[in-house]
Amino acid sequence: MIDSGHSSLMKPNKPILLLLYPLFIWLIAAVFYCHQYIFRVSISPVANALMHGFKIDAVTLSFVAASFFYAYIIVQIFAGLIVERYGLKLSIIISTSLCGVGSLLMAEATAVSTLFLGRILIGAGAAFALLLAVVIIRLHFSKKIFPILNGLTISLGT
Repeated sequence: MIDSGHSSLMKPNKPILLLLYPLFIWLIAAVFYCHQYIFRVSISPVANALMHGFKIDAVTLSFVAASFFYAYIIVQIFAGLIVERYGLKLSIIISTSLCGVGSLLMAEATAVSTLFLGRILIGAGAAFALLLAVVIIRLHFSKKIFPILNGLTISLGT
């Protein structure tokens, strides 16, 4: 008898990558939700620099900061329908891309209108963050682990 060097005890039913895939995807969504929290509060540390650089007053800056939340609220109403219609993969790609483009616009802004547009795009993309993580948990993990991963996700983003 020839020994192939592989023991049947060492062969898992599923390859380890398939077992880790849902955890990896959830981790991406959870980190995105954490990053969304940073977007929510990102105006505060740079408020004075923005006011001086763009020669705007506190009221205008507060409108720029609030534009994130206006977009966030409006898009969040439809986010669940969008995820159901277009799926997780496309929703993750679009929402993270919106946040990325919005961040680039804000970083390269030379006008207040560009700041507004950047914050609106970031808010629209960020509206999907928690929803995506929860849907991933619901679809790819058992009911027993759902509260644990959901709690970890929320703790990362608040």
